[in-house]
Amino acid sequence: MNRRSQTRQASGPTGSDPGRKRQRENAAEESQNKKAKATKKGATQTSRRDGSPEPSQANTTKSFAPTRNPQVEYHVLLVIDGGTEDIKAAYAIVKTIDGVEQPVEPNDVKPIEWSEGELSTCSQMAHKQTVDASSGETVTTDLFGYQVDTAQAKGEIEEKNITRHMKPMLFEGHLAQEKKSGSAVDRIMGRLNLNPDLSRTTALLSAVGDQFAHHTVKLEVQRYGRLLQWVLRHCLQRIRNNQRELDWPDFDRIEDIENFLKDNPNITIGLPVPAKCTDQDNRRIVAAANLAGIEHPNLMSEPAAALMHELREKLKRNIPVVGKRYLVLDAGAGSADFLLVFVDDVEVEGHDGMTALTLRAELPPDTKWCGGAGVNAHAAKLLLKEMVTATRKPLKWLLKKVQSNRLAKLKRELSRCNDPARRRQLESLTG
Repeated sequence: MNRRSQTRQASGPTGSDPGRKRQRENAAEESQNKKAKATKKGATQTSRRDGSPEPSQANTTKSFAPTRNPQVEYHVLLVIDGGTEDIKAAYAIVKTIDGVEQPVEPNDVKPIEWSEGELSTCSQMAHKQTVDASSGETVTTDLFGYQVDTAQAKGEIEEKNITRHMKPMLFEGHLAQEKKSGSAVDRIMGRLNLNPDLSRTTALLSAVGDQFAHHTVKLEVQRYGRLLQWVLRHCLQRIRNNQRELDWPDFDRIEDIENFLKDNPNITIGLPVPAKCTDQDNRRIVAAANLAGIEHPNLMSEPAAALMHELREKLKRNIPVVGKRYLVLDAGAGSADFLLVFVDDVEVEGHDGMTALTLRAELPPDTKWCGGAGVNAHAAKLLLKEMVTATRKPLKWLLKKVQSNRLAKLKRELSRCNDPARRRQLESLTG
């Protein structure tokens, strides 16, 4: 036996081992299965526009729930402080997302801007009479707030045509002190040859329980209601321009505002009032608000509102308030309010940090009509009386002299002023 045959006998016949044969068969079968799967996968795929493979329907059967947009609602809180001397207003937007009210922070309260970015406007009203060029008839135009100052600076109206400090005329306490107030109102109306229709005002006063109101009271309620109407229009227009997410319409007509408020219950309007208001006082304020288009005004005590703000700020800073007395003195242009309360208890919970306060009045709230406007008016009368005596000049001459000096002062300020907003205001006042 040669070397080659010996090698064959030692290693065994080639391919005769049954184990190796099965391994080769299994490997071949596995390779064929992989090729078949790859072919099937390629047959069920479609190509995208860029040539990349796109998953088949079998590979995209997993489904997802559609994305739902949250339900958002807005509630507008507007407070109009129609004071004796100035009118101010502020608003806040309370947002509710899926039924959950979002917290309102102090920075969320935004003031209403007036002419040239001012944060207040004078509480005043005037009637400007012009002659229509086509018909020759006399046309009377109502002016309010800053419109009065502009018209007076341009010489379109005189001081005697301006009515200021209208709010106190609605309150019994002030009327008791002002014996000549009624005749003054009647003189203004008569001088302008105005005979206003008081039928709606009379109906509104009757509706709130003041059906025996005097003629002068009706005039005051109507005039203050018209002032509030102008203020309300201005405020809503400002809010519309600042908060586009509200999707409010443009308020072109007074009727639009009335209907808009009736159709939108998510607008709350508050009106601060003096601390000591009788039921009669409140009825007259409500009637004036109804005349302005505010169907359900929320009346709030001026010093109480200030106290609530102070207590809220103390609680946010973890300053104890329970068991303490708070004296509030609110001296405005028309009235001086007095309020003394004791904090019995406070419940703190929720996102706003305060849900309930228990207060006890230590003394009944009181109001005295001795505000800054009254003091200034009394001082001005004394000064004018002394000036007439000292100069032996008529009062009308003195008033013109004062106005001339005021105009000269404004012009001097204009020549030195570099602020664009203030310059525009001074230019409108100096003509």
